[in-house]
Amino acid sequence: MRRFRFSTRKPGIVRSGLTEIAHGFDRTLGFIRKIRRLGGWCFLEVFTTPPNLSRLVRKNPESYREYGAEIFTDETAKGGQAWKSSKNTSHLGHGGETLYMRSVILGGGIFGVTTALALYQEGWDVVLIDVGTIPHPLAATTDISKIIRLDYGTDGDYVALMEEAIDGWRRWNDELGASLFHETGVLFLRSKPLETGGFEYDSIQSLTARGHAVQLLDAAEIRSRYPAWNTDLYPFGYFNPVGGFARSGEVLAALVQRARDLGVHVRTGQGIFRPWLHSGRVLGVVSDRGEFVHSDIVVVAAGAWTGKLVPHIAQAFRTPGQPVVHFQPKDTRLFDADRFPVFAADISQTGYYGFPLHPNGVLKIANHGPGRMVDADDSVRHVLEHELKEIVEFAHNALPGLVDSAVVDTRLCLYCDSWDGHFWIAGDPDHSGLYVVAGGSGHGFKFAPTIGKLVLDCIAKKDTPYIKKFGWRPELRPPRIAEEARRQP
Repeated sequence: MRRFRFSTRKPGIVRSGLTEIAHGFDRTLGFIRKIRRLGGWCFLEVFTTPPNLSRLVRKNPESYREYGAEIFTDETAKGGQAWKSSKNTSHLGHGGETLYMRSVILGGGIFGVTTALALYQEGWDVVLIDVGTIPHPLAATTDISKIIRLDYGTDGDYVALMEEAIDGWRRWNDELGASLFHETGVLFLRSKPLETGGFEYDSIQSLTARGHAVQLLDAAEIRSRYPAWNTDLYPFGYFNPVGGFARSGEVLAALVQRARDLGVHVRTGQGIFRPWLHSGRVLGVVSDRGEFVHSDIVVVAAGAWTGKLVPHIAQAFRTPGQPVVHFQPKDTRLFDADRFPVFAADISQTGYYGFPLHPNGVLKIANHGPGRMVDADDSVRHVLEHELKEIVEFAHNALPGLVDSAVVDTRLCLYCDSWDGHFWIAGDPDHSGLYVVAGGSGHGFKFAPTIGKLVLDCIAKKDTPYIKKFGWRPELRPPRIAEEARRQP
């Protein structure tokens, strides 16, 4: 059941206004259940189905506001029971039918899926919409691996959040019944001694202050423990046993299946939906084919496509592409996880990081740097010749065992950068009910187990250390990205 609340700004016409609206609803929505007056408000309660309501609103979006009416969920709708119908949701985006859900998530990447799970588990009715399949073949999440690291230089906020995330990754391994997070540890190497102000040195200081035991390494220890490395180039470093990598595409597939199993409505490949904004609030989403989903809130979590769905903040994000290269080593023993963990090699200076041998026989090396700007809608994403040459040159020099290895695949990983490199988890101050969860900036995936909670805190307006850091800041233009592992231009 839906309930409509009325007031009038025109003295003396409460009765006539209410009667006129009631007649309109009686014709359009079904039969009137009750008219009652409470304090300064008049209430009309009807039994209705959202498809009928949507046709009324599509014809005239102001029709239910004519006398100051506001649509809201009845008390019985709390806990996600406002309206569910597999009959209608199964053809979302077809035949002019629409529905009402308490929340709509636009984007089926890691931010969108974890947000959908968190909202549903808090009792919200949720529909998750993606223009393509989930995992989407062009999304940043759709890859064989992503690094999971605690190490964040001097930024204690991220270290604390990653401590929560690491616990979440271990819990997901148990709950999802699969080893999606592989805790190989992370090896950080340097060409020069560790020194104050360097990412590696500052990370060690931050981690040890929080009780983490990292292992300092010299050239002899690196040669002994990790024989694939050329210690003439990288004779200094440390090993953090906490961390590793996650099979990102498999993680997303497992989580979206979990969402479906729990009862989240997941709809894919049914056109592009955008927030439906009107008079300072969001009314739901509308597709490029004119179909609507009405909702109390809309969360845009569309990664590199965020600016296209919320154009009034498009300039707050950039979409650089980062080169990724897959090698196929001939001597695979050198690159097994026990001898070749996840690595970062002078990462704040070079951007290079990589992973142990994948079960399919490939070794992935990528760059965490400035990248080059790419349109998210460009489905042809080639690694350029000079980008490939630079990664191959690094691999051959740093890892002699890759000299005779074939390059079997390349891809461009598309970031959604905020200007300062911090995440964007915030409500739009000019459009009530609209939230944007984006700005992963190339380091967001590892925080996946915490993203949903951050979104819930944002919606509840909780005062947390992350509210300002991840807040609404479209005018911010710092001279450099604050994430300390990122190679700067």
